[in-house]
Amino acid sequence: MSLPRALGAGLLLAHTLVVFAAPQAYEVEYTAVRSGLRAGRVVQSLVLDTQGGYRMDLHLEPTGIATVFTSKTLTERSEGQIVRNLPQPVRFEHRPEGGPKAAKDFRNFSFDRKAGRITDLGGSGAAIALAPAIRATVQDDLSQMEVLRQSLAQGKGSFELPVLYAGKDAVYTYRYTVIGKETVEDAHGK
Repeated sequence: MSLPRALGAGLLLAHTLVVFAAPQAYEVEYTAVRSGLRAGRVVQSLVLDTQGGYRMDLHLEPTGIATVFTSKTLTERSEGQIVRNLPQPVRFEHRPEGGPKAAKDFRNFSFDRKAGRITDLGGSGAAIALAPAIRATVQDDLSQMEVLRQSLAQGKGSFELPVLYAGKDAVYTYRYTVIGKETVEDAHGK
């Protein structure tokens, strides 16, 4: 077995040995800030069904001064099953709206873990091969956030995660490392 395959298999084994808490449904709204200015409104949600399925949505729209420069919005949706308390996407949609490249940048990915590929049924028609070591753990742009949240809650200091990056029609290994901790206080407490 090659070194990258052995490392991938070890990462997969280590990933599956961790017990994660069951995800909880939520809806959050927050402000995107760029260079100290309010640039957009973001709404993100996770909906769970009684058969173990999930749907994550994200909607981003410009606000304030940003509307002078763009009217583009972005909607993303991840759908799949919760497996061992973590999302396992079967479909990911990346839908930009407004602007000359919106139709070209639309993506509608289908995850076929058994066949080892992710296929864009939308804009590009790309077919991305998945190495056997990452078939069970590959995430999309939205579902990776739930894995990140769960991993931080478990106290993981660093970890790697294969993630479909829709903008490049490719799977990249994202490396996360905790570099510090702080307590945040808001209207709901600490």
